Amino acid sequence: MILSNREIRVLLVDDSEATNYIHRVLLKDIDTVKDIQLALNGEEALKIIDKGSRPNLILLDINMPVMDGIQFLESYSKLDEETKKGTVVIMLTTSLLESDRKKAFSYREVNDFMNKPLTEDSLQSILSRFF
Repeated sequence: MILSNREIRVLLVDDSEATNYIHRVLLKDIDTVKDIQLALNGEEALKIIDKGSRPNLILLDINMPVMDGIQFLESYSKLDEETKKGTVVIMLTTSLLESDRKKAFSYREVNDFMNKPLTEDSLQSILSRFF
């Protein structure tokens, strides 16, 4: 496996039950993924992080109720650097709008912008590139 000596902690931030199911199935098949937490919107994700969770990987939907991905990034970007250290943020979307891509990459915390749902190949690509 890619990371034999590291345990990846993943935070899924998406309001779609179907997408969360697909991503959980893919992630559970990877030996190095040891913890998967779920937030249905950006506000829930921030609460998880505020409680001390330090995910290595955040898979973040752009369009969600309550607090969308861009609003999450606005708040997340203001957190102290130690809290964000070692965290890879992948923005996930079904949107084809270039404006969404530009908004996402306006935050230095965003490492990539990909279509969802992820596939086994795209997830392996994320893991090999960032971990």
